[in-house]
Parts: sequence; structure tokens; C-alpha cells
Amino acid sequence: MRKTLTEANQGYWDRIKRAKSWIECAKDIEAADAANPQQLFILYWIAFNSMYGRVNENPSGGYLRRTDDAEWFIGQICHLDSQGRIGAVLGPKAARKDAENLLSSHFLFDGYWRDGSTGEIKKKLKEHAAEAVAAIEGGSLESYLTTLLWGRLRVLRNQIFHGGSTNRDSFNTHTLGPALRIIKVLLPAFLEVMEARYDKEVEWPKIPYPRWDSPQHPHPRGPRG
Repeated sequence: MRKTLTEANQGYWDRIKRAKSWIECAKDIEAADAANPQQLFILYWIAFNSMYGRVNENPSGGYLRRTDDAEWFIGQICHLDSQGRIGAVLGPKAARKDAENLLSSHFLFDGYWRDGSTGEIKKKLKEHAAEAVAAIEGGSLESYLTTLLWGRLRVLRNQIFHGGSTNRDSFNTHTLGPALRIIKVLLPAFLEVMEARYDKEVEWPKIPYPRWDSPQHPHPRGPRG
């Protein structure tokens, strides 16, 4: 049962609420057969961003935004996953194949866009993919997910979100299928882990842009607008 929202627990409850709302939106659109893969990927990534986004307060005033928010979240969620929920959804053969395709895609490798398809880049891509596979086989789910989500799917996110692709007709269409299938199973698993581990000892930082009339809003009882 949901507890009373406080400044201390809002970072936990609102992450869950926001992420669920975007996942439900994606499912509704998909059920109505009214979306293309790009649109669905955008909605699922927004849900993911709802989980990992955070505000870092600057002691001298104002706020600092950091670039490692997703890496923080991946570490947090893997630490909390004592039941192995995340690893379980990545276990099936189809999921492993999708993940391997994403890890080995040069279109999702930053180095390819900087330096082209050189022999050295191909070597680095192969090494990075092998390191990720070795990580999960060695029990380091955090390292594996960091490479898969932040090292590969983030590049796809950038291509779509920042106008680097064409809707329904683009070079990244062959990566969208496996990316969408992976993120669609990972995000519900993340939510299951979060909901199973409500714990006052677990730190959930402040969320960006807390809604009006909520404890973390700068002026929780002030006027709207």
C-alpha cells in the first residue's frame, strides 16, 4: 500500500508513478496498432528516464545536472535485485540474441561515428561487446547493463530524440526491433525490483521538476504558475 508522500520518499514513489504512466501509454498505443517503433521506443525511454533522472543540489546554490544518472540507477537497481528478476528477463535465448545484436552494432557505437569503420574501430567494438558478455557471464549484471543501455541504446536514443533519423525510413530501423524488445522487458523488471524493495535505508534522490503541491516542489503550498 502506498504510504503518505513526503519529501524523503517522493524520489521513490514518483519515479515509479512516472515510469508506469509512460509504459502504460506505450502499451495503449501499441494495442491500438497506432504507433511505429520509433514512437514506442521514445515512450519507453521516457519511462526509463523517469527512473534514472535526478537533481543534484549545488551547495553554493542552484542545481547541478550530472551525466552519470543512468549509471547510478543501473548500479542501484542491480544492487536491489536480490531475487534475480533482471537477469531472468535477459536469460531467454531470444533476449540474449537481441542483446548481442545491439552490442555488436557499429551503428550504436560512438567510436564509429567519430572515426568511421576503420580496422581499429571494428576491433574496439568487438572487444567492448566481448567484455560485456564476459561481465554478465561472470555475474556483473551492472557492467553488462551499463554497456547495453548506456553504451548502445543511448546512441539510438540520441539518433531519434535529437533528429538524427527519419521517421519510419531510416538506417536505424534494423536496430529498433531488438532495442524495443529489450527495453520492453527490462523496464517492467526494474519496476518490480523497485516496488519489492521499498526501504528507508535505500537512497532515492530528488526527482527533477516535482509537480506542484508535492513535498519536493520548491513552493509546495504556493500559487500555481
